[in-house]
Amino acid sequence: NKKWLKYGLIYFIILAIAFVLPSTPGVYIVLPLWVISIIHGLKVRAAYLIQLDVFKQNVEARAFEAVRHEAEAKFGGKPAHRIDLTKQR
Repeated sequence: NKKWLKYGLIYFIILAIAFVLPSTPGVYIVLPLWVISIIHGLKVRAAYLIQLDVFKQNVEARAFEAVRHEAEAKFGGKPAHRIDLTKQR
């Protein structure tokens, strides 16, 4: 997700700047950034889990289709009735 990559880059740049600063100002930057990044991670967690689930379903469906095509080629039978694994039950 490009938006998450942008947030990660922003967090990294702020963190890198904080580590270059002397210890006291750096701590005042790092600690709030740490809390903000945790809250942000919890906020986007649901969207991440949904995207992960969809991705895994697509990978499993493609693997199943590859095995089906291999079996059809090996045994020379006509294509069987296709089952759509991407639909929710």
